[in-house]
Amino acid sequence: MVRPPGRGRTAGPLTPARLPTPARLLARAGLLARAGLLTRRRAPDAPRRHEGNEDTEMRILVTTTSWRGLYFCMVPLGWAFQAAGHEVRVTCARSQSESISRAGLTAVPIGEDLDFMRLERLARFEAAERRDAAGGTGTAALLHPVTGEPIAGVGDCRPGERGDGYRQEFARLSLRGHDAVVEYARLWRPDLIVHDAMCGEGVLAAEVTGVPSVYCSPGLFGGNEVSLGSPEAFAKYGVARDHSLIRHTLDPTPVEIGIDHGGRSVLPVRYQPYNGPGEVPAWLSEEPKRPRIAVIVNRGTTGIFGPVPALRRAIDRVVALGAEPVVTVSRHRVDSLDGLAGEARVLADFPLNLLMPTSTAIIHHGSVSAIMTAAAAGIPQLALGLTDDGTEMARRYSRTGAGTCLPGLEATGDQISAAVDALLTDDGLRDAARRVRNDISGRPSMADMVAPLEELAGSAR
Repeated sequence: MVRPPGRGRTAGPLTPARLPTPARLLARAGLLARAGLLTRRRAPDAPRRHEGNEDTEMRILVTTTSWRGLYFCMVPLGWAFQAAGHEVRVTCARSQSESISRAGLTAVPIGEDLDFMRLERLARFEAAERRDAAGGTGTAALLHPVTGEPIAGVGDCRPGERGDGYRQEFARLSLRGHDAVVEYARLWRPDLIVHDAMCGEGVLAAEVTGVPSVYCSPGLFGGNEVSLGSPEAFAKYGVARDHSLIRHTLDPTPVEIGIDHGGRSVLPVRYQPYNGPGEVPAWLSEEPKRPRIAVIVNRGTTGIFGPVPALRRAIDRVVALGAEPVVTVSRHRVDSLDGLAGEARVLADFPLNLLMPTSTAIIHHGSVSAIMTAAAAGIPQLALGLTDDGTEMARRYSRTGAGTCLPGLEATGDQISAAVDALLTDDGLRDAARRVRNDISGRPSMADMVAPLEELAGSAR
């Protein structure tokens, strides 16, 4: 039995304007019908956990990838479900258990730790081999595919040391992770499954158990771009591995970007930044005496590409303009910032959202989490894109006029200097950033999503 909307709590509206209760319920029902959220039913052979039980609590299973920047967007939704009296559990890789527990959610560490950075390093190493074989040259730093340590060139890694077999190991671990989530869903019998942009385990588990699933987008990623994960796992359970399995989406993407969701039902939602737990130092609560520029150096950046000269050039330009650079970096990568002492404040493992209120602008590498966190804060952005995905997300955001995107491995010093200058002087960037912030803040909150998702879960019983 699903908790009736409004019973024992105050459910928010699905529009910014608050409606009287009868009108709100009618509007919500109309929205659900138009979005197709009332059409899905639980598979006939699926067990019903609540028959004969007056308990109104639902079970929400959140499934995650190993990339915190992609699953952090689901944390506020987990909080909203818990505040409404529902039980939330989060399947994760063992390495993510502490991060999820510190967010106040119940971790279920049954997944496998898939080393995406190692795959990326191997792909870059192979590309360098092909380039060298064709007589080309390159200036970007190269890391050892296995150890992640800097190497001068492909000749520094002998054939038996490059770890070519990891792709097969990755596939094996991925299949095992999918199996674990499917079996847990069968055991725990959730009413609803929520997944991130790279967690095909949730999509598969929902199909196998007949439970509705919802894709919680971090922003900028459409439903057709979700990674469905292990082909072997879908084949094992007799499920066609197709993006049509993603039927419902919560999307915080700014409206003017125009993400194509392929005709799926989409509920616009406010982006609520969460970048991990942290403490606010006293100096960060004070009004800065000069413009403050946040600079993001994350684990993925250094773990795949090593030191990125473009980021250092950007920091040098910030200093030259008399602004204050504040650099956030993962704790075990602080040593990679040698030479910044006295020029910038360096914060280790610091949540970006806590830095935003006193920041004038931000420089990052195209991370969707950084893009959306800064967008919600309404500040201009410079993305020095590194990965293909990061560069594409930054290009999409630049359509708003609130950000600039440069290729992080190819941009010249003059291009970087001009882009940093614009962060501090271009009124058009600032005006566009405020417009995007107003779009985001005017949307329904994650708490407002609970009632329609309750109805989606209830429609499957």
